[in-house]
Amino acid sequence: MKKNIYIVSLYLVISAVLLIISYFTLFEQLITIKLNGPEILKIEVNEKYNELGAKVYGTNKGYTIIGKVDTSKLTSYILTYKIKNSSSKNVKRRVIVVDTQKPQITLVGENISLYINEEYKEPGFTAIDNYDGDITNKVIVKNNINLHKVGEYKISYTVEDSSKNKITVNRKVIVKGKEDFTDKLTYINNILLVNKKYVLPKTYNPGINPIAYEALKKLQQDAKQVGHNIPLISGFRSYSQQQTIYNNYVKIDGQTKADTYSARPGHSEHQTGLAFDVGEINNYFDTTPAGTWLVQHAHLYGFIIRYPKNKDHITGYKYEPWHIRYVGIEHATNIYSRNITLEEYLGI
Repeated sequence: MKKNIYIVSLYLVISAVLLIISYFTLFEQLITIKLNGPEILKIEVNEKYNELGAKVYGTNKGYTIIGKVDTSKLTSYILTYKIKNSSSKNVKRRVIVVDTQKPQITLVGENISLYINEEYKEPGFTAIDNYDGDITNKVIVKNNINLHKVGEYKISYTVEDSSKNKITVNRKVIVKGKEDFTDKLTYINNILLVNKKYVLPKTYNPGINPIAYEALKKLQQDAKQVGHNIPLISGFRSYSQQQTIYNNYVKIDGQTKADTYSARPGHSEHQTGLAFDVGEINNYFDTTPAGTWLVQHAHLYGFIIRYPKNKDHITGYKYEPWHIRYVGIEHATNIYSRNITLEEYLGI
């Protein structure tokens, strides 16, 4: 009798245990976790990864994420979303870091005009990629210019990054018939002169002077080495571009006032391709660290401050600490050391 009672009791205990196990098993099965968003997610390299998270159902335990994403590397990552205090409840997301953006090519200057048989000098270019960085040295340049034949030509610049993203940009080069400007340009001591009296032909369109531009780049690089930023604001301007600029100023301030700070078309130094506006268009630019450095060092690179302070009665223009003109190191040094204008230096 006692044995039977023992057996029955044991049976009841085992049944209860099995019932409890079944209950917790059923309860555990009701607990689930689902991803917010897709199981496979693609994100652009170097972009910020925004976690989409997951949602837990059947409990308030929450979840933890195992793994992390580094978007600076082109690879894939597995993130595991695991319910807290659960050994089996988890879901996974695969995050793939990709690079689909094309590099950027920046051309120095834009279109170029040459005269037949004139030498072409590449103004320069840079190529930057969002992942590879500076890839200028990978740019392939295709030049089909025939400098001995009048026409319109194209120079193509192509670069491909490590992810096979490719871009091509073009520069237009116009080769024009030779025009003799010998009797139309004024040179004194081998310096091309243009001011309110001496004029450039309407068709004189040499583009940016490559020697002057190289000197400017060297000046900018050296300035940057000592902590000064001297950006190029304006370089070569054609006759028609200067005409538009001048006419706009006349509309705003009237011709008399405009003539004190803006050159009439044909009288602008920018049309020579030897003049640049740099730094900032501000009468107080020379009082800034960058402007002070420019005043003190421009001559070392062949530049002069073309329109100095208190010299408008000679130059015809107000003080422009941002306007520099390339005349060569020897001439520039002489002008700087004597603190005179180009007109005084040339004796006109």
